[in-house]
Amino acid sequence: MRGIPLTLVSSVTMPTQVGQVISADLGQMQMEHRTPIEITEIRFTINPTWNSNDWAAEGLIGVSLDAGPFNLTNGFIPVWAADPCYNPRYQQALNEAGTARLAFVRWRLPQPMVLPSGFVLRPRFQWMSSEGVATVNSPTTISIAVVGRSLIDGKYPRTTRVPYMTTWIPPDGALATGQLDLMNNIDKEVTAHRLVGRMISGALGYGPMDGTFGCPYYRLFAMNSVIRNKLIIRKSTGYYITQNPTPFLALFPMQGAVLPIEQRLAPGDSYTISSDTAASANFRPHISLIASREEQI
Repeated sequence: MRGIPLTLVSSVTMPTQVGQVISADLGQMQMEHRTPIEITEIRFTINPTWNSNDWAAEGLIGVSLDAGPFNLTNGFIPVWAADPCYNPRYQQALNEAGTARLAFVRWRLPQPMVLPSGFVLRPRFQWMSSEGVATVNSPTTISIAVVGRSLIDGKYPRTTRVPYMTTWIPPDGALATGQLDLMNNIDKEVTAHRLVGRMISGALGYGPMDGTFGCPYYRLFAMNSVIRNKLIIRKSTGYYITQNPTPFLALFPMQGAVLPIEQRLAPGDSYTISSDTAASANFRPHISLIASREEQI
């Protein structure tokens, strides 16, 4: 396969109502000459008009992705869900007045994904919550960039690895995942590569708990919850990843820390997580499952 570097970009202005869905321009998500493409990364740039304390906003923007007949996400997941390196202190740029910023999120696919001509990546966005931020009512723009190469000779393999991503965001009072949160809802086996864990706090307009002090520290008013929280993680088939309750910081010692797993999940199988600390505005984990599967194209 011969290819040339390729970046396709589309931008949308987020709606002002939580749950309202907006789609990117599909015309900007495909090659003008309709050649197959190979995608290695999906990048997001968020240009908000929010207060500098609204660090949680990226985690409240949900994205749903599909390409042709393939779902890449289990419904809407936070735009930072698949970025194991996300840290708002290092991936943001303030303007000179310090009143506005850009946020950057980078999804590196487990393996390159090939899309034949006619298969278009379809991004849709929504605010998943308005917890702790005034951003929902502000004109926030988000751009999505598909990075890879155009296969100019038109040749591509008969199969490709397609990513699959899902996230657990517990509601207030929750102590465990639901059946569908970290489940393989694809009709074929997937390979689970990693769990990505981070903690946010929506109280007082604050976001990821390292927003003030930098990784790996956590906001003082929620630190007691983080330190005492312990998790049990297992497969729905009974296999334990943590045999005993394990401190959150041992599993995910910094924002966006990765827990490698490399296990197969049959259709309907899931990972279940139980916590000894109930989710609240001051203490809300986001734990994402990053997987992939082989698909015929």
